[in-house]
Amino acid sequence: MIGFGVHYILSMTILFLFLIMGVFLGLVGAGGSILSIPILTYGVGMPMVKASAFSFLIVMLLAIIALIQVRATLSLKEYLPFALPTLIAVMVVRAWLLPVINMQMGMHFLQRMLEILLALVMLGAAFSLFKGHHDHLQAKPWPYVYYFMVAFFLGLLLGMVGAGGGFLLIPLLVYSGYFDLSRAISVSYLLIALNSLIAFLSDYHDFSQAEWLALAGYVVIGLLGMQIGLYLRVRVDVVWVSRILALILLLNSVIISLKLGIGFFYDSDKNFF
Repeated sequence: MIGFGVHYILSMTILFLFLIMGVFLGLVGAGGSILSIPILTYGVGMPMVKASAFSFLIVMLLAIIALIQVRATLSLKEYLPFALPTLIAVMVVRAWLLPVINMQMGMHFLQRMLEILLALVMLGAAFSLFKGHHDHLQAKPWPYVYYFMVAFFLGLLLGMVGAGGGFLLIPLLVYSGYFDLSRAISVSYLLIALNSLIAFLSDYHDFSQAEWLALAGYVVIGLLGMQIGLYLRVRVDVVWVSRILALILLLNSVIISLKLGIGFFYDSDKNFF
C-alpha cells in the first residue's frame, strides 16, 4: 500500500511538471523539450537517448501547430536551403553517431556525454532568454558556406541533446543576416518540425506499448498546459516569465553539473565515463 502511494505521488508530480512545462511553453513559445528531458531522465528514470527522442515528439507536434498558424508566410523553396544543414546533421547523429558511440563506448559513456551537453544547452538557452529579443542583431548576410557550417554544427548538438532548438536556431537565423526576427521565428518552426520528424522516425521503434501510453498522457497534459499558458500570455509580463524560465534552466544546469561532479569524485576508480 505504501509503495502504491509513493508511486501515485510520483506519477502525479511528473504530470504536474509536464503541466508546468506546457504553461511555460505557451507563455514563452519555447522550452518544451529542454524541460521535458530532465523530467523524463531524472523523474521517470528514462535513458537520455530515449528522453531526447520523446522530446522530439513534443517539439514536432507543437511546431506543426505553429506552422499551421504561419503557413501563409512560409515558402519551402525559399527556406529549405536553410533547413538542409540541420536536417543532414540530425540524420547523421540519430541514425549513425549515437548508435556508434553506444556500441563502441557503452551506454554509460553516452549518458554522461549527453548530460554534459544538456547542461551546456541549458546555459545557452538561459543566456538567450536573459538577453531577450534579437531585433537589432540583423547584419550583412553571411556567406552561405559559413551559415551551412555553423547550422550543421548546431544540428549535431540538437540531434544529440534533442533540446534547445527554439532558443538556439532563432538567434542563428537572425545573426546570419538572412532574416529579421519575425521571419526567423517562422523559419525556425519549419526547421524544428523537419528536424524533429527525422529524429523521431529514427527512434520511435524503441518505445514499448506501456511507454507509448505514458508518453501520450504526458503530451496531452503538456498541450493542456500550453493552452493555459497561451491564455495567460496576454495577462502577465512575458519578459519576467522568460527570466523565471531562464533562472530555472540555469538552476537545472547547475544541478546537473553538480550531479556530474559528485559522480566523478564519488567513483573511487574515477571511471566517470
